[in-house]
Amino acid sequence: MKPLVYMTENLSLLRLASNIGEIYHTSPPTFGSWLAGILLKAEEGSVMMEFIIRQEMCNPVGALHGGVIAAMLDEVAGVTVYSLGHTNYHTSVNLVVDFFAPSLVGHRVKARGKVIKRGKKISHLHAELTHSETGRLLAHASTNVIWIDKEIDHANQ
Repeated sequence: MKPLVYMTENLSLLRLASNIGEIYHTSPPTFGSWLAGILLKAEEGSVMMEFIIRQEMCNPVGALHGGVIAAMLDEVAGVTVYSLGHTNYHTSVNLVVDFFAPSLVGHRVKARGKVIKRGKKISHLHAELTHSETGRLLAHASTNVIWIDKEIDHANQ
């Protein structure tokens, strides 16, 4: 893999900033688009999104499914890495999730991602999911991501 390159102008962060308050999506649409997270904040190395819990995201009891919680945390972590302005894409090496409390259909939850260590090959992030109204911690995750040998095409996002 060639050396990691940072853009002189952070096109990723500019794209994110222009989408604050909107549902974050990629082109072509991906799994993250199905989650329909609303981008609330985007700074280099820190992102906040909000998700509205839909019925199809829940288990038979009506609580947010653990796999969807993990996906929300992975999504916010991925968007947070994107905010760094690398020229290459990344992929998760691992994702460790701890679950603390349930959330139900119709609830709004906030996911926050933060870069803890920015590395040349691997970066470490934390993410947390809280209830939007009460602030109650629902889950948190740690993840490591690795840069891959595929460049981001900012013109077609």
